[in-house]
Amino acid sequence: MITNYRNLLFFDLETTGLDYKKDRIIEIGIYNLIKTKKGIFELDKEVNYLVKYDGKLSEKIIELTNITDEMLRKKGIEEYKMVNEFISNITDDTLLIAYNTQFDLNFITQAIRRTFKKPKYSIKCNMLDVMAFYKDWYKYPHKLESAIKELKITNASNSHRALDDAKATYQVLRKLFQIEEANFDDYINVFGYNPKYGVNYEIFKEITYTGQYGGSKEIKKYNDNMKGKMQNVK
Repeated sequence: MITNYRNLLFFDLETTGLDYKKDRIIEIGIYNLIKTKKGIFELDKEVNYLVKYDGKLSEKIIELTNITDEMLRKKGIEEYKMVNEFISNITDDTLLIAYNTQFDLNFITQAIRRTFKKPKYSIKCNMLDVMAFYKDWYKYPHKLESAIKELKITNASNSHRALDDAKATYQVLRKLFQIEEANFDDYINVFGYNPKYGVNYEIFKEITYTGQYGGSKEIKKYNDNMKGKMQNVK
């Protein structure tokens, strides 16, 4: 149950590309809800930081995000400050929530490993991929912008800016909670599979991946095979 958690940490990243091993985070958005004594979740804080980048952004990324090299140079914080801000919100009782969660966690985990020089570091809390939840109940396509449109959410947009997208993810999840037949616990530590990104059992050893086009009963057969191959990875 969602009330088992101390805080719900919605987050989103903008990056220089799709490869978490060589590309970098250029923006982070955090929308953090804390459980009150009455057992309801209220907004604790919302954070939006640009992150310094030594390279030069591609025209595609500039066009997509409206983030420029000059903005990063003048307003960006150092990567280690971004990392510290992120992990300062995480406890064992945190639920980490994003849309296409594996993508964002690949990048943030890699940044944490660089910062603390811990090449095997992984985040130790439960995770929720809102995309995996959405896939089970709505037809393809399953992008964030598709979910916003399909669910008729008027106070959210997929702007490709980190805080806006973190807030949009929150709004999508609120709508999904209205599905009476859905069991929230079924989606804890379940990621939506996308062949564009593959699976990453090196970082996420306890994750289950849904089928590409949705449906919790379409779990990929390679889950067990891959976990068997990765069982000796520490």
